[in-house]
Amino acid sequence: MKDPKWILREVKTHLALVKYERERIEERGLSPDLLEDRDFLIFLPTLEKYGVIPSAEYWKKLRKLRNEFVHLYPWETELKLEAVKRALEEVDTLEGIVKKIEKILK
Repeated sequence: MKDPKWILREVKTHLALVKYERERIEERGLSPDLLEDRDFLIFLPTLEKYGVIPSAEYWKKLRKLRNEFVHLYPWETELKLEAVKRALEEVDTLEGIVKKIEKILK
């Protein structure tokens, strides 16, 4: 078993990283442009490593799904319904991600 003091130091180190990234996001504003930012994309593997998101690929999948909503034409009803169905399937996972982030930031 790892030393609890070592674990606490590691947790504090990662918390400092998350808080730093939160400050950077707050400074720039939370916008779609942020998600295309190279630094943010580099941050995705860190989120994956510490179990905040299931994987960087998962996040990219969600971005692709979001883009489908934005870029589909109004008359593409079947495609929009399929995108809504896939989005609804991700709600529980997204809720878990939010809870992990809240836990880290407390």
